[in-house]
Amino acid sequence: MKKKLSFIFLLFLFGCGSSKFYHLYPTIPVKEGSFRVSKRVIGVAEVKLADYIDKPQIVTQKDNSRVDIHEKENWAGDFAKNIQEVITQNLNRLLFKKYTFIALPAEEVSDDKYRIFVSIDRFDSKDTEVTLDGRWSIKKIPEDSILIMKKFHYTINGENLKDKDEKLKENIALRSILLEKLSKDIAKFIKVSL
Repeated sequence: MKKKLSFIFLLFLFGCGSSKFYHLYPTIPVKEGSFRVSKRVIGVAEVKLADYIDKPQIVTQKDNSRVDIHEKENWAGDFAKNIQEVITQNLNRLLFKKYTFIALPAEEVSDDKYRIFVSIDRFDSKDTEVTLDGRWSIKKIPEDSILIMKKFHYTINGENLKDKDEKLKENIALRSILLEKLSKDIAKFIKVSL
């Protein structure tokens, strides 16, 4: 009986396979001087995600009404927090000469007069196309007034890769590129208007 239970345990252990973990990353290169801190601080609020993508697993679209939740392909940490950190790093790299962006809530004391909010309704892929949909806004904190609220829709196509691991790596890279596009649109408004 003991041998049978040991065999079943080993079968379960090795049969399940191991999970893989992924994270999004900033695609904007670091420039010299981009680590200095400016007195003009802008906060980046926690990102709000649609329920169907607010999961530890990677989600892709099967068709218009069904999604695949990849049980063995997971985000390495909180997905919304990862998006917030990438946007914050991208903005710091784009506008380092005038502003410092801080992901909130922050351990540092934040005296931000402006705060960026991002809500994501869709951030998934179908076949080789990755889509990012939602809205962003900037709020002036002391007056509690919204300066801008803008919808966004970005898509990008990848290669038709056959290998599942390579396809997923490309998917993560494409998602990171879409966050770069979002960050650039936000930076463009800040550069002109603040």
